[in-house]
Formats: sequence, C-alpha cells, structure tokens
Amino acid sequence: VLTMESSDEEGEIVPEWVTNYSFVVRKEEPISFSNLPLQWTKNESKEGYSMQVFLCGTADNGLQKIHKQVIAWKFDLSFMKPEIYALLKSKIWIKLDTPKKSFRSTVRTTLVTIYCLHFLRKNPEVSENALWSHLLKSFSSYEVQPSESDLLHHVPLITEAVKRDKILASTEYLLALLGKEPRTDKEVRKPDVLAFDAVDYDKHTYGDVETDETHEELFDTVCSICDNGGDLLWYALCFPSYINLIFLVYLDRLFLSQLELNL
Repeated sequence: VLTMESSDEEGEIVPEWVTNYSFVVRKEEPISFSNLPLQWTKNESKEGYSMQVFLCGTADNGLQKIHKQVIAWKFDLSFMKPEIYALLKSKIWIKLDTPKKSFRSTVRTTLVTIYCLHFLRKNPEVSENALWSHLLKSFSSYEVQPSESDLLHHVPLITEAVKRDKILASTEYLLALLGKEPRTDKEVRKPDVLAFDAVDYDKHTYGDVETDETHEELFDTVCSICDNGGDLLWYALCFPSYINLIFLVYLDRLFLSQLELNL
C-alpha cells in the first residue's frame, strides 16, 4: 500500500516514495542530490538554500508523475537497506527508490558511499574484501564498478558520519580511509609501477616489478630526507633518495644557468 502525505500546495497528495528518479537544475541539467544540504538531525533548518533543484520521477506504478522542488536530503542506515530521502519545498520528506538509468552516472559515487556506510555499520568488523564484494554485487547492473575513488569523492560526508556514529567510528577501513589509522604497506592497494633506481638515475635504468618482495625492497616507508616526519601519505611508499635526486637536478640546472649568465 502506498502511503500518501498532504502537501500545502493546493491540497496535493504527495506519495511516500518516488522511483525512476533524477534531479535537475535550470534547463534540465542533471545534478546529484548530494549537492543539496544534508540534514543530519530533525531540527536542522535548511532555509536560505538558493539553488533551485527539482526532483523528477514517477510514483504509484508509473501513474503519477513527480516534478517537485527539493531543498535538502538525508539518509538512514538503520534499515535492511539504506534509505535516502529528499525534502520537498513543502517540508515533506519523500523516499528515493531507484534512479533513472540515464541518471545513474550522476549519482553513482554518492550511492556507493551510502551503501558502504550502511554495510560497515551492520558489519563493523568485516574484511575489506567482503566489503567490496558486497558493493560489486549491489552495483553489478551499473556500467562502472564501484571503487575506493568513489568514496574519496565524499570524504567530508564520511568524516561527518564517523563523528556522529560510534559504530562507524570503530571500523578499521573507514579510519584508514580517512587517514586516522595509517595502513601498512601490505594493506595498501598499490598501482602497477615501473621500478626506478634513484641512486643510478643517470643510467636511466627501468624494469618491471615482478614480485611483492622486489616491490618492497625498491621503496621506503618514510622519506629518506625527512625520516622523522611520520608515515608517507602517497601509498605509504617513497623512492629512496628521491628528494636528493630532485635537489641535485635543481642545483645542476641552477649552476648551468649561472654559467650562461656569466658568458
């Protein structure tokens, strides 16, 4: 049974949820609902939001067309599946069901993030492999598979969620993602790279990295110059003496430039 709510706009009845939805601005340009203010608590006010964003979709098995201005959004992780809502200008919440297929690419990273938070809240001690297996299955019909880069698009949202939820704050994966708990070399997803011998840089020696042992020997976990500065942020790796190399090249060019000036 579809629950309806009354709207102040000409006594219109608003459905409980909308499917095949999309959000648009101006001349029907698509925009993610994550651009709207996110309401964390019931008493938060979203007055004064200037951009006019409209929710489009259908309800009542496609019999009712929806085209309503919205001013905020929220999500709820307490159910079997994450629930996402949009706040109409008439101050009525409407649940978002399934996005329009052409709108998936616009909202995909936000949905991946919400589904990630939901799964981790239900399973705070789950392994990283299990998390991504769940997300891959949840978004198997999407053209682009979910990845960690999707989450990195929404670090402020994740950070705030962790601050407000004790269960999320205890998950190792989110702490590692936010940089609060640095991950070890073996835990970090390393890109395919070419090995570069920085000591013999003038020989231009390149080679393929064949094993994990070889990979780890070619890199340091701390910078060779600022070795007391803590763990590195970029994949926790650093080419040995890389800063020395850059500095020597800089001095070499500076010396040549000075010679040219003297001539």
